[in-house]
Amino acid sequence: MKDVKTMTTRELIDEYNTLTGKSTQRFSTRKAAERQVENARLQPKAKTGKVTEIPVHVPPSKIPAAAVTAKPKRVRKVKEVVTLNRNESIRESWNDKATAASRSKKDRVSVDNEEYRSVGEAFRQLHLPIGQAIRFRLTLKSEGRKPFEFNGKTYNFAIVEKTA
Repeated sequence: MKDVKTMTTRELIDEYNTLTGKSTQRFSTRKAAERQVENARLQPKAKTGKVTEIPVHVPPSKIPAAAVTAKPKRVRKVKEVVTLNRNESIRESWNDKATAASRSKKDRVSVDNEEYRSVGEAFRQLHLPIGQAIRFRLTLKSEGRKPFEFNGKTYNFAIVEKTA
């Protein structure tokens, strides 16, 4: 192996890309290029081959060491499998009628005796921080009534029960 101090910049880039499998076109400085090539030389070469897909239900103790020490591309592939399985689970949960009904239920809210069609709508109309609306709605739905304080003023939220 040639010494990094005597290599041209093009040679440094080519060797770095060969060692890491990346397609870097340039480094910020020559010193950075030399340092990264040295680090790449010290790393064990990754084995090329089939991407390891690990099912979601596999406990961490059962995951093969090769999959854990894989290149980032392999890790991303594993995340895609997890996302796909999670999406399928959510889609299937909508088939349960009770779950679908509870998710589809729209609750009106009352804020200081004024009614709004949703918590989000109340936050927009009252110029409250909309970024806190979803988290607040979750606690309001579980408790039924909840005060919200903003800029020293208290807003008393309550779920409005539908009358038949």
